[in-house]
Amino acid sequence: MTTVIASYWFGLLVFLPLAVLYFVFRRKARRTSAVRFPLLSIVKKSGSGVQGKFFSLLSFFLNFIALILIILALMRFQSKVPMPADYSSSFDGTDIMICLDTSPSMLAVDFGRDDRITVAKEVISEFIKGRPNDRIGLVVFAGASLTMCPLTLDHGTLIDLTSSLEQDVTKTDGTAIGDALATSINRLKNSAAKSKVIILVTDGSNNMGHIDPNTAAEIAKKLGIKIYSIGVGKEGISQMPIRGPLGITRYVPIEDSLDEPALRKLADISGGEYSRAKSIDSLKLIFNRIDSLEKTEFKKQASFIYSELFNFFLIPAFIMLLLDVLLTNTIARRIP
Repeated sequence: MTTVIASYWFGLLVFLPLAVLYFVFRRKARRTSAVRFPLLSIVKKSGSGVQGKFFSLLSFFLNFIALILIILALMRFQSKVPMPADYSSSFDGTDIMICLDTSPSMLAVDFGRDDRITVAKEVISEFIKGRPNDRIGLVVFAGASLTMCPLTLDHGTLIDLTSSLEQDVTKTDGTAIGDALATSINRLKNSAAKSKVIILVTDGSNNMGHIDPNTAAEIAKKLGIKIYSIGVGKEGISQMPIRGPLGITRYVPIEDSLDEPALRKLADISGGEYSRAKSIDSLKLIFNRIDSLEKTEFKKQASFIYSELFNFFLIPAFIMLLLDVLLTNTIARRIP
């Protein structure tokens, strides 16, 4: 934060020595026999001697400091801080919709001790942290698609939503890839960003929904949206947990149902890439590659937010003047 001032008011400070001289000569010139207070009780209560000198100096000090503070307030000190990216009226970075499969098969445990969706959420969260200047949104899908978060720069909230995401969030079974892409495209179609991207993370093949995935990819191409499709899960047999009627979890084998040719075609149509993640490390490498391919050159704008600071001077000045009035009309009352 920097501070800016209207420096021409600084010239008023040269009059402060004159105020000191006025106080000194005023004290020497105060000679009169007039009595303002006709009652002796008031005269007895008035300041005199050492006490009177103290209150006189105190009154001058309060007025003198108040005068300085008023001049400082007139100088209009302002705080100056760079405008956050959230306040930018124009955006020329990358808009990214992450499209995450939450079908039951994403619970398969073939990434070490963790299931596919847990690993995907962790890697996606790390990816979001590494793109602070880009708008990112999240669409989840199984047999139906759902926008969990529209495009946003509030990455903290987006990461919280991603981390707390449950597998059964859509309350459906199946894999509707075409519908999920259509939902993501709908979130990106009006974007003015230089680069628009969908990152599709799935472990299955399209078997539900109303929109053909290739049709969605063609629409994405026309709108300038690239699709990076990622297939997760190892080849062959994996183990998926099933909860029984008594709450006991047992594991059942499931076949690899990933349709790699279809996912590769989606990427080819839209100008993106297809990758297969068979481990945690390979999934991280894929997201790192996407991060490097879709890197945003962020140019810091010379925009600032200004806040007036005069209250920090006027309020103390008002308090000092008020205190002087109270003192001179109570315990510091004196006769001329």
